[in-house]
Amino acid sequence: MTAEAKDYAEIKSIVDIPDGTPEIEVDDINAYYGNKHVLKNISMKILPRRVTALIGPSGCGKSTFLRVLNRMNDYIEGFRLEGKVYFKGIDIYSDEIPIEELRSRIGMVFQKPNPFPQSIYDNVAFGLRIRGIKKKSILDETVEWALQQSALWDEVKDRLKDNAYSLSGGQQQRLCIARALATKPEVLLMDEPTSALDPIATTRIEKLISELGKEMTVILVTHNIHQAGRVSHYAAFFYLGHLVEYSDTKKLLTAPSHPLTESYVTGRMG
Repeated sequence: MTAEAKDYAEIKSIVDIPDGTPEIEVDDINAYYGNKHVLKNISMKILPRRVTALIGPSGCGKSTFLRVLNRMNDYIEGFRLEGKVYFKGIDIYSDEIPIEELRSRIGMVFQKPNPFPQSIYDNVAFGLRIRGIKKKSILDETVEWALQQSALWDEVKDRLKDNAYSLSGGQQQRLCIARALATKPEVLLMDEPTSALDPIATTRIEKLISELGKEMTVILVTHNIHQAGRVSHYAAFFYLGHLVEYSDTKKLLTAPSHPLTESYVTGRMG
């Protein structure tokens, strides 16, 4: 452990965001994979209709934290969570909300595009059919809406029956975003959605994230602090499983309050 990390063990998180009713509230969570302690005493409020970026070096707990928010870690053997996570005041780890409903209201887009080996249309309609929606007019309307929201409709409207694998990497990622949007989630989790894409596709996804953040809550994991600066309203810096600093993105990137944050955003820490 570096001297900076040892120093940090005695310093509490620095949180500087406006008061407001949170969409998601995390209350003193600790997460473990077996005996490995990966998230440590994290508390934070995520405000609605904003883009919040989670930044920090590899292995600091960002993706684990993101997956806590819609219980994706439940599938990992040995995973254990302490503390509370509330979505609109509901404890998501209680029986108050079925996990299927939770994941339709808190959607997720992964690091690599993961379309199903089906048609473009069927990919977007998948979540609706799982929820029992079969009426063609509703499916057609929602598929078109979701593809428009993901800035893909004009490129695929004449090829909806084509296999999703026929799309480029950037198009596949926008298709996965459309698939997540089709169930009309209130929160969209995005785990490094542009890391596997070229600069042109990345620019399109970043523009899309900025637009989505006007209508819903977006929580974005990114290694790219410049991307965080371009698309997010708030940023949270994670290090060794700790939430170090959480504030307005511009402030965090240009005038951080914690020396660890400063080391990271100035490039002295990898």
